[in-house]
Amino acid sequence: EVHEKDLPDGKDEDLELVVYGRAPLMIYAQCVAKTRGACLKEAGRPALREAAFTVLTDRTGAEFPCESRCRFCMSVLWNSVPTYIGDLPHPAAALRIQLTDENASETAWLLKRLAGPLKEGGSPVLPEETPFTRGNYRRGVQ
Repeated sequence: EVHEKDLPDGKDEDLELVVYGRAPLMIYAQCVAKTRGACLKEAGRPALREAAFTVLTDRTGAEFPCESRCRFCMSVLWNSVPTYIGDLPHPAAALRIQLTDENASETAWLLKRLAGPLKEGGSPVLPEETPFTRGNYRRGVQ
């Protein structure tokens, strides 16, 4: 939980809070696209796509989107489920919905479901069947 004393100078107008989005777990210089033989930079097409997504599966079956940023020969591994805290009280003046690997229909659904109520000052709730995490929002970090 965020307290007023934790805010810089007690002001919240400069804060921005991501209320929906995947958190990056790891950023590394070993490009997954290059490892799989699909390097866009070597193919001479780095400007066509800024990022290429693949899915990595761990031993438990969880699927992690992996974004290959071929322009920079690097990859970003994203969390398997998005963080969602849009229905919790928050001190931030600006709220952000951060999209990563969502397709057009998922984006439209999310914006209709989340942005509308947030814009109107309400608290949107994701459907129960939608997996998400709260991250460290309530516990905080040291």
